[in-house]
Amino acid sequence: MKKSITVFLLMVIGAGCSLGQTTTYYVAATGGSDAAAGTEAAPFATVEKGVQTAQDGDTVVLLAGTHTLATVGNWLLIDKAITVRGHGATAAAAGVQPNTSTGIHRFFCVSNALARVADLTFTGAAMTSDDKTSTYRQSPFYLWDGVLTNCVIRNNSQANT
Repeated sequence: MKKSITVFLLMVIGAGCSLGQTTTYYVAATGGSDAAAGTEAAPFATVEKGVQTAQDGDTVVLLAGTHTLATVGNWLLIDKAITVRGHGATAAAAGVQPNTSTGIHRFFCVSNALARVADLTFTGAAMTSDDKTSTYRQSPFYLWDGVLTNCVIRNNSQANT
């Protein structure tokens, strides 16, 4: 009887531990594919794919290099409790730049209190109005909630472009 209870308890504990599993997805600056598994050996091609695939508690790691966002003219919304971080301990290892095919260059909009963005360098955005003529400016990076740590934000402009 005692052995049966012990086995049962181990099964319950094991099942409970598996509920808390998290996944780390990887994004390559070059050479990835959004059809890939998102592993370090087979990384995604876009930051968007990593963020869309990740669920609460997961991590999206941007491998070394400069990542150009595929999102045109709008923010990449991070509204889940995920971590998006560079690969390595310094922000210099991985960089993010906006898609500059329009006059509106933006990065992320972080709107989840448990979201975390870390160890990245953000460059090349322009704070501009949607119509590129008014004096109203929109920030290229909105942190409504969440945590931004060990990031560098530089070489961005406030001019209408």
